[in-house]
Amino acid sequence: MAASIREQILQALAAKLQTVATAGGAQFFRQPVLGIPREQSPALTLDVHGEAIDPRGNSLVDRHLTVRVIAIARNLDVSAGYAQADALIVAAHAAIMADLNVGGLAQALREEACDWQEMDADAAVAMIPATYVVQYRTRTTDLTTATPA
Repeated sequence: MAASIREQILQALAAKLQTVATAGGAQFFRQPVLGIPREQSPALTLDVHGEAIDPRGNSLVDRHLTVRVIAIARNLDVSAGYAQADALIVAAHAAIMADLNVGGLAQALREEACDWQEMDADAAVAMIPATYVVQYRTRTTDLTTATPA
C-alpha cells in the first residue's frame, strides 16, 4: 500500500533534518514520545501538530499540515546553549525552505511561528521551536495521490 501524501511529506522533511543534525553534530528525532536526555543533545526534533482540512466542491481536499521543528541544546552557559540551538534552527530552516513544494508533494510551505524556551535541568536547556505549515491537496477518497493546484 502506498504511503499517504502526509507521510511522504513528513519523510521528506525528516530526511532533510537528519542531514542537518548530522552535519551539526546533533541527534535527530521524529515525534519523540519522551523528553530528549542530556546524552542525546544537541538535537533536532520534528513534531506533527495537526492538520486542518478545507473540502472543495469538486472532490478535492486542501490540507494544511502543521509541523514543529525544535532545536535543543544544553550548556551551563545559557548564552552558549542558545547559540548552539540557534545554529541548528538556522540550518534546519534553510534546508526546509530550500524546497517550498517538498519535492512536488505540496503547493506551498511557509513558516508560521518561532518562540524561545528555556528549561531548568542539570544543564540549562535552550529550545528554539519553529512552526511550519505545509499546504497540499488530495482527492476526497485518496490520501496517497497529490493533485495539482
